[in-house]
Amino acid sequence: MKQERVMQRRSRAVSRFPRLRAVGMVLSAAGFLWFLLPIVVGVMNIGNVFGMAVCTLFFLTFCLGARIKQRGGPIRVVYLIVSIALGIGVVWAAILSGLMVYGISNRVQEGEEGIPVIVLGCQVKGDVPSTELQRRINTAAEYLTEHPQAVCIASGGQGAGENRSEASVIAEGLQKQGISADRILLEDASANTRENLQNAAAILAQRGLGTKVAIVTDEYHQYRAGLLARRIGLIPRAVSVDTLVYIFPACYMRELLALTKDLIIA
Repeated sequence: MKQERVMQRRSRAVSRFPRLRAVGMVLSAAGFLWFLLPIVVGVMNIGNVFGMAVCTLFFLTFCLGARIKQRGGPIRVVYLIVSIALGIGVVWAAILSGLMVYGISNRVQEGEEGIPVIVLGCQVKGDVPSTELQRRINTAAEYLTEHPQAVCIASGGQGAGENRSEASVIAEGLQKQGISADRILLEDASANTRENLQNAAAILAQRGLGTKVAIVTDEYHQYRAGLLARRIGLIPRAVSVDTLVYIFPACYMRELLALTKDLIIA
């Protein structure tokens, strides 16, 4: 009798929020499709793969939660642990997203227009800049044209599938848009954002260009780039590039993972 009453209470508790579960399932499915979008256009990395996995886990949690709660036992404990972990993950992602927005707001201020510019590297496909890198080149060229007193550090080594260093491709792209070669310095030995900035900082120090810099990179990347820059003594400002909608999901989730790592591991 007692067990029957317990089961009845669980059943009533489970049936209280059917609409909430339905909304959760719809949002999880929509999230899965959102992270799938970059793959459709040929962009696949840890970001969208992880995002699809998380959305699948959310969907199963909403879909099977009622049955699991009714059954009870060890599987119910596992379900509660997973639910709590997902909830913490959502809160953490919201916090990091807020930091990303804050990073975008750290723009070049009045009187700082002549500070050196660092263009962070991105994928080169053979000899051709990826769409994302080309947009960084375009943004940097526009900024350098508007501020002819500023010099630029093109940053990025040569990675897998790249016939040339990212720095050399950036420099070539800037010159095609009218930026003089004597305004462009090359940093072509780095493999990630941390090394981009460390090597660029060394060049700035060698040439006595100070520590205040304008960083050209995608909006989602600005906060982490600024965080890493400050850790090595630079004073960063943001010159941001809008990320294309169809690759944003993969870039955004990958950045959440990378920012988490950099916040935990100083």
